[in-house]
Amino acid sequence: MGMRAIIEEYRAQGITTFPINPTTGVPVTKWSNAKADYRWEEKSRYRDCLVGMRTGDVVTIIDVDVPKDAEGKPLSNALIQVEEDVEWARSFFGSTPLESRTKSGGYHLWYRANPENVNEGAYTDVVEPDDYILHGQIDIRGRKAIAKVPDSTGYQFIAGTLDAVPELPTLPMWARKRTVVERNGPSKALSPLAPSLIPIGARNSTLFAMACQIGREATSYESLLDALLTINVTATEQPLSDAEVERIAGSVWTYKSEGRLWNERMVSVAQSTKEKLIQSPYAYLLYSDLIDRHGRGKDFQCGNAGSKRYGWTPRRFAGTLKELEDAGLIAITHPPNRKVNGEWVGSPRRVRLL
Repeated sequence: MGMRAIIEEYRAQGITTFPINPTTGVPVTKWSNAKADYRWEEKSRYRDCLVGMRTGDVVTIIDVDVPKDAEGKPLSNALIQVEEDVEWARSFFGSTPLESRTKSGGYHLWYRANPENVNEGAYTDVVEPDDYILHGQIDIRGRKAIAKVPDSTGYQFIAGTLDAVPELPTLPMWARKRTVVERNGPSKALSPLAPSLIPIGARNSTLFAMACQIGREATSYESLLDALLTINVTATEQPLSDAEVERIAGSVWTYKSEGRLWNERMVSVAQSTKEKLIQSPYAYLLYSDLIDRHGRGKDFQCGNAGSKRYGWTPRRFAGTLKELEDAGLIAITHPPNRKVNGEWVGSPRRVRLL
């Protein structure tokens, strides 16, 4: 079945789809406010993309992932564990006639979206339904979350067809209530990464810093976005828009997929410096990279062309260097060249790390 025919089946059920980059796993079009009748599949540039859907409008997905280690590799007993987890999920959330397998070997259990618009949440170590439930690698993909769907490469239905969507069961009421309270309840559940509520003026920079930290361990764009959406709702004085959180997650995942995210070699940054820069994630990223590549005490050329390494504009690059200079972490040993009467005068900026 061709892509257009596949998407028409989803569209007939009122499900919004969008193209996903098969390499990075990131949506390549705006998806959070997309309409179900948007015919992106007619554009040739999306021909090789995977098909993603926005959950929470029509369906909610229970995502049973394959257990992985810190490097994102499946555990030795992953296949046994995922089968145990999906059996637990079926009995815990109730059976559903529509199930699919993921490219990594996990499972998606399909349920009808409910009026409360369930948000995403992780579940493990079930004791009683009224407790916060966590079990293995299981997530609820509810309102404005992402799920890759059949018949994208590596994704297939193993029980039922899309014709079953109108008759799908909804999640048990207690499961819906627990998730909504966790994400939107009156008492916010603080993230371990944010021991106090993030003030309005520090939301973007703090979420970016957290995204970089989470991104080192995240195995997919979806898991990174899920974590940021949860932190945004539960750990900020006033949440950012979903679109802004998506932008932050997309930037960080692009850094990771291109090998430009912070890495373990950057431990040479002193703790006092980390504390000084934690509210300035761009400055933290730039300083970490510069000290890793050049070390302290040596002059090196640092022209605005260096902005291309980070995917920044020259203005952001120069502004971030100014932040580091104001913080006493670098010295500008030679001023940048400048335009005089339309011509560049002087030589590129030189910098020394202090």
